[in-house]
Amino acid sequence: SGIRSLMSLITLSVIFAHFFQRTLAERGILVLSTIPIAIAVNALRVAMTGVLAQAFGEEAATGFIHDVEGIATFAVALGLLLVEAQLLARLWPAVQARARGLRP
Repeated sequence: SGIRSLMSLITLSVIFAHFFQRTLAERGILVLSTIPIAIAVNALRVAMTGVLAQAFGEEAATGFIHDVEGIATFAVALGLLLVEAQLLARLWPAVQARARGLRP
């Protein structure tokens, strides 16, 4: 499940980076950052599943609830990716301008 989520997130980040990021460096940063984001969100999902199983029994950690957890954590990962893209868009022009000796 985690690997499928990672592959889906990488695919979305490649498409998003291709259409919305200006430089190759921005695209690379965005795509490469999907790996730690996916790992962190999947770790959160595993922890949530463990807490649910401990509190409510094994049945609470399988089936419909497990599927909803997967969708919710994928949405969180996608949200983090979009926030990162926004931060890159705001910070990157300033970095490029300083490298050229210009004011941002």
